[in-house]
Amino acid sequence: NPVIDDAVSEMFHLPDSYKLVAQMPFGGIVELPGAKDAEDISKRVVFKE
Repeated sequence: NPVIDDAVSEMFHLPDSYKLVAQMPFGGIVELPGAKDAEDISKRVVFKE
């Protein structure tokens, strides 16, 4: 993420050769997720013999 690459590199004193390839977001739940519309699973999953 180019937005945070420099800040993370400086914060943890990382060499310039290191590259951020993944990040794990942590934090609290701000609000509960809304209800989802259920779809018939046969429309999404196909079993072949």
